[in-house]
Amino acid sequence: MAQESTRHSNAAPAGEDLDALRERIGAMERMGTGRDGRAGVMPTGIAAIDAHLPWRGLPRGCLHEIISREGDGAGPGFAAYLLARLAVFGPVLWLSPRPDAYAPALEQLGRPGWTRRLLLVQARRRDELLWAMEESLHAPGPAAVLGEIAAADMVASRRLQLAAETRGTTAILLRVGPIDAAARAGSVAATRWRAESAPSGEWPFLAPAEFSAEDGGENESHDPQPIAWARKDEIGPARWSIGLLRCRGGRPNDWLLEKNDETDSLAVVSPLRDGQAGEEGTGLAR
Repeated sequence: MAQESTRHSNAAPAGEDLDALRERIGAMERMGTGRDGRAGVMPTGIAAIDAHLPWRGLPRGCLHEIISREGDGAGPGFAAYLLARLAVFGPVLWLSPRPDAYAPALEQLGRPGWTRRLLLVQARRRDELLWAMEESLHAPGPAAVLGEIAAADMVASRRLQLAAETRGTTAILLRVGPIDAAARAGSVAATRWRAESAPSGEWPFLAPAEFSAEDGGENESHDPQPIAWARKDEIGPARWSIGLLRCRGGRPNDWLLEKNDETDSLAVVSPLRDGQAGEEGTGLAR
């Protein structure tokens, strides 16, 4: 009995043990934490996507990948959208082998003025781009570094992840090329996304009653009526098919995003039984 009493008297209270254990588990599972204390999760601003991710957003201070086909604007567009939100935390870098980024188009994918924090860097060769990306992640200034590249092996992926962890800087690797091959390639990225352009939908808007559909010569209602502005041969709002291919601690999923050109916002649209589209969440909070 004496030994048992001594053992209990030297042990920490059960509540403190449980709190300490929770803290240790949280530290092990916490992502996006740099050695200098910069940490956090960045909500994408798209409610349906944030609700699906285990962190309720994208963890900063780690590597994320976006896979897109050559010549498809959905990949660079989705990458720019995320980079624009990361620009709130500081300057952001975009490294690309091509010098053809169009700043006014990028500006429409984020808060007004976000491109003032964007630095475009051209790197013609793959090894130069990976080196510049890794060195930029080690630097104290950037909040995020995006690299546009055709392919990257597991070694490059690990190096970028370790560099991102150093200062809590977010790394985004935009893989441009065959989607199937890139999806099979090994990676240590926290999330891996697929981005493809999707067919545009019709663009309805409110018109005055006198411009609505004919009603036998007289307008019975003076309330604005919705009419279809875009014809079948015209381009409606841009739509992207976004797929979450891999996620640490989460499940894959797919979303159809539509861009509102008037508000520069993104929304998840899902097909309904009547063929119409319903919004599930908006992005780009002003």
